[in-house]
Amino acid sequence: MLQTTRWKLFCCVCATVIVGGATAQACGGDNNNNGDSGPDATSSDAATGDSPTDSNQNGDVAVDAACPTYSGSVPLCQASVAHCNACGVGNATACTLANFTAQCEAIATVYSQAFAAAYTACDAVCDQDAATACEKNAVADASFSTAQAQAANDFCAVCSDSGTCVPTFEKDIVAYSDTVVSAFDSKCSPDASAKCLTYGLCVSAVVAKALETGPCADAGAD
Repeated sequence: MLQTTRWKLFCCVCATVIVGGATAQACGGDNNNNGDSGPDATSSDAATGDSPTDSNQNGDVAVDAACPTYSGSVPLCQASVAHCNACGVGNATACTLANFTAQCEAIATVYSQAFAAAYTACDAVCDQDAATACEKNAVADASFSTAQAQAANDFCAVCSDSGTCVPTFEKDIVAYSDTVVSAFDSKCSPDASAKCLTYGLCVSAVVAKALETGPCADAGAD
């Protein structure tokens, strides 16, 4: 499965979204390498108190530093600082440290209000498995937007005749903003069943492109 792990918020938990058979991962937390038990997003997985590692995959320099301050009003950025204070700096880079407000507010536009609320509700959960489960539970009863419903209907009309397709699909993409979901619909919706298997790859590419924003988008020029 193709994974998109380009979200460069200062410290982050992970929201993993499976769409059309591929995985679009909203962010990299501790990468599940510190003794977590069980697979991601299991309700029985308990936090083990592990800390995020101090490395990243984007060629940028990871640094140890205090958490940033944030005086803006974007909930996802407020929650990111709260998560940092609760769980540690994690994958911070010199660029994200220096440009936290601009970088975070740019990236936040990729995600939905429902996900921001879930992220906020779970910002003190440090274990990646437990945090993913917490976020999934938090968005379980979210209302779906017109754009999310449209993308679901367009995918399911071609790729599934199951009555469960649309509600399942909507739950899969509830983490993303209407702008991003509309791009799923316009760029990825299959016009023939043969293209259904490539839908997830297209969605992952759309998410990766959307996350290439803000002053630290290059992630390697610091």
